[in-house]
Amino acid sequence: MNIPGKVKIGGHIYTVNYTENLARDRDRIGESCADKLSIDIDKSLPQSMKESVFIHEILEQFNFVYNVGLEHKQIYDLETAIYALVRDNPSVFNEELIQSNICVDAKIDDDIFVDDLVNKATNKFVTEFRKTLQDMKR
Repeated sequence: MNIPGKVKIGGHIYTVNYTENLARDRDRIGESCADKLSIDIDKSLPQSMKESVFIHEILEQFNFVYNVGLEHKQIYDLETAIYALVRDNPSVFNEELIQSNICVDAKIDDDIFVDDLVNKATNKFVTEFRKTLQDMKR
């Protein structure tokens, strides 16, 4: 899994930082902040843990930005499930396959066309996610 240096969440660009001694100094292996538009991951973690923490912090920000109302345990559970999905099905998230499936001839990068696709996908995810959570509460 590739952890980018920046990720867009809710129209805002978050910077992903690898922080020395985050676990030791702040008693956490990752954290995110909407005010600073940042995701911090402890630099000393093994790659698999960095990837899982990255997903966790994205979910934290989805929860905040879209006011989803998840409890922290639900975020941990979703983190585990999504990380397993990504790791167990790498071809689903392969850039070349994604490009061929969505008929994009240009390489995926920071251009506006890709931003539109990401926004549409994010909105669809959030809509379906809210429905799922509402069904769970019933």
